[in-house]
Amino acid sequence: MWDCISSIVRLELAFARVLSEHENDIKNYVKDILYDRNFYENSDAIYHMSNQNMQFKNHYIIKFNERFDEFSDDLFLLAFFLYPRYHGNGINPSKFHSITVKAVQIWKDMGYDQESCEKLLTQM
Repeated sequence: MWDCISSIVRLELAFARVLSEHENDIKNYVKDILYDRNFYENSDAIYHMSNQNMQFKNHYIIKFNERFDEFSDDLFLLAFFLYPRYHGNGINPSKFHSITVKAVQIWKDMGYDQESCEKLLTQM
């Protein structure tokens, strides 16, 4: 859990870039979360919270997990997978197929052919 919160705080600029380059591909409720400055500030506060506030911390973690489930968008997972420091660590193997499908879809939309898509998949 702490790694997840830390990653959100650390990857704020990556989220901003994904938003700027793929805003039309992102669901509105996810955009609302990513544009909300409080989301990042609250995540940072929870990450640094002391053990004396365990009851609140546990409550917040439950709520945070509910919101995090909203991020199970393939485009975001692809961005995490491709991020150089992340390299897909921690991605559920069952989501890898969805990530590759999204990558191929974007690749084809950019005008690349089947052979190029196959090369892309072998590199992933």
